[in-house]
Amino acid sequence: MRRAPLWRGVFVAATLAVGVGLFVRSVQTLGADRITDGLARVGWGFAIILALSGARDVARTLAWMRSVEGPTRLGFANAFRARLAGEALSTLLPMGILAGEPAKALQVGWQLPFATAFAAIAVEFAFYICSLFVLLATGVLALLATGQMGASSRWLILAALSLAIGGGFATVRFIRTRVVPVPVPEQSGRASATSAMTRTVARLARLENLSFGFARRHPEQLLPIGLLETAFQVLGVAEVYVTLWFISPVPPKIVSAVILETVGRVVMMVFKFLPMRVGVDEAAAAVFAARLDLGMPTGITLALVRKARMLFWSAVGLALLARTPLAGTISRGWLIRFLRTGCKKTTAPRTHSENALVADAMPRA
Repeated sequence: MRRAPLWRGVFVAATLAVGVGLFVRSVQTLGADRITDGLARVGWGFAIILALSGARDVARTLAWMRSVEGPTRLGFANAFRARLAGEALSTLLPMGILAGEPAKALQVGWQLPFATAFAAIAVEFAFYICSLFVLLATGVLALLATGQMGASSRWLILAALSLAIGGGFATVRFIRTRVVPVPVPEQSGRASATSAMTRTVARLARLENLSFGFARRHPEQLLPIGLLETAFQVLGVAEVYVTLWFISPVPPKIVSAVILETVGRVVMMVFKFLPMRVGVDEAAAAVFAARLDLGMPTGITLALVRKARMLFWSAVGLALLARTPLAGTISRGWLIRFLRTGCKKTTAPRTHSENALVADAMPRA
């Protein structure tokens, strides 16, 4: 059993300390009374925010269901419960994504083999990344349109965006026209920079094979999954807009909601290892809200409302995780052992490529 590097724990702890410091400093600077007043203005609107965020989880759950290959279909109720439980772990635990994503597959293990469920998660995640790239491009263009940046910064961002779009299309074109499958290098047991890079390349190659292989085998699913992932992003912008409508002292604009949702997505991706993104989310939202003439208190309140929403759905997810049925080889005890030491058995035989996929999914103790 491979032990996690010491630097990883130190890095997470240091980042958490900085995040807590940023949060405390932001509250002290702006005043707790102003923030409390903003939260109080949400009132019954919090139910609308919860409904929009719940609809986002429904969209990604449906996309996951459409990504499942094989004769057995994944039911919505089971998939939705599994997504909420896995997202709760991803949100609340340091490096939680290492536990949250495998937990989703384990939650439906009585209905699907682990490798099948996790492969579908990987395919759905690839579609999500594509929709995220579209959101980021839209957010950057919206920020440029506000005129809040200097001429040199605008040209630099436009050049970087054009290069990224061109490189993305070129990469997709290159991969889709390949005839020879992408080679997957073997993992090395040495804890070195070279072996770490080799493992990363291997995982990316497997994700590439999964995603484009799925697209070639099921072209009829591309549009529905793409629309579901787009709906996820659109509902995110709507959630930010509704929140601003309740807490902002000035009428919000759609462009402001797009920019703030983009900033929130970037913070989530960069600081995914940080539980609840404490402090970082508030600081980023405050800075950009001020640049959009909404005020720093509005940005911090927006981040706090988002955290309240995350805590609500995390509580629901943990409750569902605690009620996991003891069906077949899937049980709470087996889930705990999996999260600690890795999966030792499955509900169905796996191929060599599926074994490699499961090995990537297993958290490292």
